[in-house]
Amino acid sequence: MAGIAGINFAVMAFNIAISRQKDVQELRTEFRVLRNSFVYYRTLKQYFWNFRHGIYAGLRQFAFPIMILMAISTLYLFGSTRYAYLSGDPGQAREPIFYTGIFQPMEPGGITPKAGWEDFQRRFAAHADIVSLYIPWGDGPRSEVPWQLMEDICRNGSAPMITWEPWASGFSFSANDPDLEKERKVMSRINAGVFDNYVKKFARQVRALNKPVFIRFAHEADNPAYPWSPSGGNSPEETRSAWQRVHDLFLAERAYNAVWVWNPGSPGPWNPTSPEGGMWTGSASPC
Repeated sequence: MAGIAGINFAVMAFNIAISRQKDVQELRTEFRVLRNSFVYYRTLKQYFWNFRHGIYAGLRQFAFPIMILMAISTLYLFGSTRYAYLSGDPGQAREPIFYTGIFQPMEPGGITPKAGWEDFQRRFAAHADIVSLYIPWGDGPRSEVPWQLMEDICRNGSAPMITWEPWASGFSFSANDPDLEKERKVMSRINAGVFDNYVKKFARQVRALNKPVFIRFAHEADNPAYPWSPSGGNSPEETRSAWQRVHDLFLAERAYNAVWVWNPGSPGPWNPTSPEGGMWTGSASPC
């Protein structure tokens, strides 16, 4: 602040001196000390002008090489940072973060109520960083974002994690499709756009929260207990495409606060992390 004030004072003094040149001339004529001071002033001014001219001449002469050097440096720094992010270079990547999560439904429905995490925090003297809840696909209210619960979770300083289960028979139009009615081939129907309206509506609800929301879509897709697994007539290619379609629909609705969680089950005969499984969805899945 003192430096800025000094600069302002110097500028004001200079402006005043310029506006009072006639008075300054009279003072120089009358006082010898001022005449000598102005000799030093002119000499200093000439030195300063020569110095400034030298800098400008140098910049003009070497401007192009300097620009090339700056461009190369910027590309190098950007490339090394991106490589560290993509390769997981431990020397440059971010420090790992540990979150404490809770899933404690007190009644059927897969919802962890406020009393659940409050009881957990009180008993274990720990903060619930993530509160997990399950939401099935469908037409009804259970298939929408529970506003009050989400607000309570955020007010607690926690992040909600929605396990978003693509049950196909929860829609009224599923009665007209024998496969959907029997909970089969849901991934191929997602790829065909059958559920686009529901996905986009849900994405808008997530966006309206304006807080980070973990979306754990089609969890454990290798688990034959779930109909979105191969036991329900879904291929790895269809699963990958469905994941990417749902992800892209969220982007189209500007639900950028969705944090995607890809969650395979335990390794088994049909392991999604192996080349045979082929379920890894690439950059469309994790945050």
